[in-house]
Amino acid sequence: MKNKVFTRALYFIPPILVEGMIFFFSSQNGEESGRLSGGIVAKLAGYFFDVFKNGGNAIEYENFCIDFESFIREMGHAGEHAALMAACFLTVSMLLKEETGIKSFFKKLGIAFGATVFLAVTDELHQLFVPGRACELHDVLIDTCGALGMTVLITLCWLLGTKRKNA
Repeated sequence: MKNKVFTRALYFIPPILVEGMIFFFSSQNGEESGRLSGGIVAKLAGYFFDVFKNGGNAIEYENFCIDFESFIREMGHAGEHAALMAACFLTVSMLLKEETGIKSFFKKLGIAFGATVFLAVTDELHQLFVPGRACELHDVLIDTCGALGMTVLITLCWLLGTKRKNA
């Protein structure tokens, strides 16, 4: 019995690690967070947009970087929560592995999606207490889109796997 409890506890390691990473990033104050995403944007702009780097208008380059930084931040939010959705689905699937069938699959998916959205909301609430950060519904919606994208991907993989089994 102790072994089973220990094994079940291990199932929670993936979502705890992913949520820990999200919490780490959202604990950074506004300046640190801006420096991180700004550094990513500068590197990507330097690699992929040589037109701006080599003689382009400095104002255009600056405006591009501002817009691109917003895009990078949003993709970061969505990507983190897509990973969290995958980790939560893995955990729920392992905990409910005795249950099979389409209803069970969507039950597991729903529980994982709900947990991911709940954690996205709590992460935004946590940012109320971080200097230079804010709790924004916009970010929760982006996080939810990331989770939804992973939900679609998991469903497609499940459908392909089911189709192959039945073929």
